[in-house]
Amino acid sequence: MKSVIVYTLLLIHCSLFDGLNHIEYVCEDIISEEEDRITGNRSKFLKESIFVSEKVGANGVRIYLSEAEGVVIIQFVVIGAGDCIDDDEYTSFLFRDGTRIELDHLGEANCNRKFFAFLGDEFGTENELIQLKYNEIEAMRVWTSNGYVEVYPTTEESKLLKAAFSCLTK
Repeated sequence: MKSVIVYTLLLIHCSLFDGLNHIEYVCEDIISEEEDRITGNRSKFLKESIFVSEKVGANGVRIYLSEAEGVVIIQFVVIGAGDCIDDDEYTSFLFRDGTRIELDHLGEANCNRKFFAFLGDEFGTENELIQLKYNEIEAMRVWTSNGYVEVYPTTEESKLLKAAFSCLTK
């Protein structure tokens, strides 16, 4: 009888713990969809950008996500480590499960702090998109011509990013 009570209490504790840490997003709450009236093409985008800051200071990365014609577009605006992004820069991702990916900057070299990556079959980045859809990001390092900005998304930010990538591809 004691083991049944202990087991029941353990189940209740685990359920409460999971309930407190479970964050769920509804696609309609975080993603907007528009149709181009001229072409009829539809596009989706994150309703609000996400700012992930460094642990100390005001440096960080503002993240914009969108999707058009089956391609997911990531735009990072990097705050810190200089204003210029060369055409050979990249971003490194570390996921909470220990896996890692890198995405190349596919935009033009610029000095307006903008890093672009494109995800999908046509860019050979389908596997990276799958990683972003199904894994939570633990850390990101965005390289600039003067160094890098490294950020550690909170659990909520990480879950939001994962949900956004999933919603953009539905």
